[in-house]
Amino acid sequence: SSCDEDATEELPPRRSAMFVMMFVISGYTLIGPLQHELKHSLKISDAGSVNEMFTQSVAFVQWGKTFMTLGQNVFLSCFPTVHRVYIAMIIMLCGTLIPPLFVFTLGSHWIGWVPLCYGMVGLALGVFECTYLSVISPLGPLTKSWAIMGFPA
Repeated sequence: SSCDEDATEELPPRRSAMFVMMFVISGYTLIGPLQHELKHSLKISDAGSVNEMFTQSVAFVQWGKTFMTLGQNVFLSCFPTVHRVYIAMIIMLCGTLIPPLFVFTLGSHWIGWVPLCYGMVGLALGVFECTYLSVISPLGPLTKSWAIMGFPA
């Protein structure tokens, strides 16, 4: 009804929505430029089967994103949408912590960190991107505006 729409538009903005968006999207934008340094730290050359595995593993971001955009309603159907956002944030945090913790700090050279890291980031992004704005929509258009401002230009 029009009363509900008016009430929604009058809701005060929840500016913290911007920081949630910044957290998740920054994780995604961080791992792109990290590829070269990660490859160098894992001592992977620019040719050979290990290089090909690295390249395919980095593509897990896009595969994970596509898979969970389409599959979250099957695999996460037992969770309310707000919990899916929390799950996506936790998975994003874990995925982005893999390179700095295991590769850069502990000096691990295991190639398995790459598909794990990039796959987790992709899965998290696939859930988050299509769920977050619908979760905060009841908080009003001002909150959605603040959330969108958290998306780096």
